[in-house]
Amino acid sequence: MNTVTHALLPLVVAGLCERSWRLPNERKGYFSRGDLIAIAIAGAAPDLLNPHLSLAARLSSYSHTIWAVLVFGIMVLVFLKRRKHLTWRLYALLVGAYGVHLLCDLVAGGIAPFYPFMRYTVYGDYWVSPIWWVPTDAVLVLGCYFLFRAIPQLRKTTKLYAEN
Repeated sequence: MNTVTHALLPLVVAGLCERSWRLPNERKGYFSRGDLIAIAIAGAAPDLLNPHLSLAARLSSYSHTIWAVLVFGIMVLVFLKRRKHLTWRLYALLVGAYGVHLLCDLVAGGIAPFYPFMRYTVYGDYWVSPIWWVPTDAVLVLGCYFLFRAIPQLRKTTKLYAEN
């Protein structure tokens, strides 16, 4: 899958989580715009850290391993603790976004999660054909639009009419 998918899928998950965590009368969203950007970057991070054009390059990439998820989790923990901005929900979504990237690559060609120790052990396959990657991006773009733009705007409009 491409980097757009890896960035948008965690945003859709974050938007759905935010909708379920927020109380009905709360006006402000749970996550700031910066939090959402960080979640999208965390989802795209493995491809940004080690760009690749072929499956062989992905299979020999350190950023697509379980070790990278552990290091990323520790780095996020240290960075956010120093800035006093860490909530367990944000931490889970940031590290989860990195992990979801690996899961997407698992179903879109496979990964070698224990590289370099188990160099030739590849998990996954092309369970999601490349033909579906662009339609998946379109669905995720629409999902983000509705979660972060259309639904909040509809709520504001409905409250405005309810107050009159």
